[in-house]
Amino acid sequence: MKELKEIRKEKKTVQTKRSVGAVFLCYNVQQAQQKNKRRQRRHLFLPAPADSRARQRGFVSFGKHFKAQEEVLMLMDDIDRKILKLLQENARMSLKTIAEKTFLSSPAVSARIEKLEKDGVIAGYHAMVDPMKLGYHILAFINLDVIPEDKPKFYAFAESVPNVLECSCVTGEYSMLMKVAFHSTMELDIFIGQLQKFGKTSTQIVFSTHVGPRGVDVDEV
Repeated sequence: MKELKEIRKEKKTVQTKRSVGAVFLCYNVQQAQQKNKRRQRRHLFLPAPADSRARQRGFVSFGKHFKAQEEVLMLMDDIDRKILKLLQENARMSLKTIAEKTFLSSPAVSARIEKLEKDGVIAGYHAMVDPMKLGYHILAFINLDVIPEDKPKFYAFAESVPNVLECSCVTGEYSMLMKVAFHSTMELDIFIGQLQKFGKTSTQIVFSTHVGPRGVDVDEV
């Protein structure tokens, strides 16, 4: 009987050790997975190497910036998205109208809009003007190849020309893409001549626009 009791005790001890070992192993695996996830996040948020082409073109992303964006998105709800959608359709829509469409009070809508402005989600309010009605009959897109050393001078030049509606740094054969509006092809030709001191250009004149400027789809955020 004593031998049987001792055998049973040994079996229980072995089972206990196995269960404790399994729990400890599971805990270690979970810890390793969490560490791996943290490493992956840190890796995603690391800035690009100093000598990389991405850095030369300004495509350097920082973890804090992405983290701040994620926090803003997490705090936004369906009502915020509804307000953004309404303001993109008509930025002059009154608080009363927005309140009626979102089933909120006007002060509540005002507080939400102020929060969206503070977080940088709403960057500004602009009037959409028809260039043709103001005599700007030539709308064009210009590609320009600018070397990194000349970018500061080019940016200063582009900002000084009111005919430049947009100027973006892009990937591909050309490093810059500009949207411009001029009264005539002669004015456009003079401007292209000024641009060519920075590098080679490629120009496309717009014949017609089937999908005009519009807001982003806030429902997919």
